[in-house]
Amino acid sequence: MLEGVVQRAIATRSTEIGPSEGERLAESVVARAKLVAPILDGAQVLWVDDKPSWNVLERRALRSMGIFVDLARNTDEAIALLLEEQVPINSGRHFRLRLPFFRGSNTAEPSKTAGRPYDAIISNIKRTEPGRDETAGLYILGWLKETRPDLCGKAIFYISEYMIERNSILLPIDAFAITKQPDSLLHAVMDLLERGRSMRMDVQQRYDPHISGGAPQALARVGSADACRR
Repeated sequence: MLEGVVQRAIATRSTEIGPSEGERLAESVVARAKLVAPILDGAQVLWVDDKPSWNVLERRALRSMGIFVDLARNTDEAIALLLEEQVPINSGRHFRLRLPFFRGSNTAEPSKTAGRPYDAIISNIKRTEPGRDETAGLYILGWLKETRPDLCGKAIFYISEYMIERNSILLPIDAFAITKQPDSLLHAVMDLLERGRSMRMDVQQRYDPHISGGAPQALARVGSADACRR
């Protein structure tokens, strides 16, 4: 299931990648996901995008890996979810729990663990919001630094060809990664989870997203996800 979803995502978003190369990249994602499955299972990701229909396959891939994905359509919705997760478990307020996740199921999803912060935040950059310019997706970085320093360095930006044409591929300060390709996105999430979770796996072969699809500019990242740059 996961391999097929990743292949479809690559074919949809990365038109310059042929079927055989897309299959190879998808196989790489699946192989690594199997190796680090204990780290992925139960991880929690917040996805912020004003056009969620454009990344349905990528979110489905994350869920197939055992990762819970919460969706916000703008920065204000994302901030509301980030503030909500700080509420103590015994406060009487509860998260929206999902059905238990069973691998191979087309309907069940990973469940969100109440009281546990998101392990990663995925966002686009180009979106217009009231009081913000067309790169409103970047606003979350400043908010995290001021209000949720525990999540500093955990933002991954998933951008479009438009941003690359505007020469905006450079990694924003305090972000973990930026990419345009689905396979690189999934590898970036796994990179972040491997660094950020207490569990460490002995992965003998690491895939390097910098050479994904023969496009070195597809992903840039910082050296550490532990804290924001000062």
